[in-house]
Amino acid sequence: NAVQLLRRLYEEDPEQHRSLLAQTLRSLDGAFFAAERFAESCVAGEEAVALQRVLCAQDLDAHRPRLAQFLRSYGVSLHEAERYEEACAAKEEAVVLQRQLYLQKPETYATDLPKFIQQYGVSLFSAERFADARAASEEAVALQRVLFQRAPDAHRRYLTAFLRRYGISL
Repeated sequence: NAVQLLRRLYEEDPEQHRSLLAQTLRSLDGAFFAAERFAESCVAGEEAVALQRVLCAQDLDAHRPRLAQFLRSYGVSLHEAERYEEACAAKEEAVVLQRQLYLQKPETYATDLPKFIQQYGVSLFSAERFADARAASEEAVALQRVLFQRAPDAHRRYLTAFLRRYGISL
């Protein structure tokens, strides 16, 4: 299969094939997730994140957006596997990276940040860290309200979902 082939190519020339292997493993993570094979999704996601971290160590600015996405996805897989504390850790790191991206380019990352924070809050709630979950939910709602005020039609469904989640966290 494609992953096995890429692993062989990666072993021969890691620098040349690291990014493609990471992306392929992220896709495999998504396929396992869609099939509700969460344990396998976590394994693929963890490896994809590890490879993406190496890329970030080489060029943080170029690879930070993808690492944030990979961590968020990995966190979702961990959550579905009921590994809530690990999900919180992965999603928290994703939020930190997303905040950095937002501070650099607010117009590019304004819509992603509240989604990352909301996802983090979901795992906090499942980990029974209720005060932290409520705080995350409040922040996500506040950020989403700003977006809603600018473009109501584009952000109404997100604000509605975030308010619903906020109500659950109370």
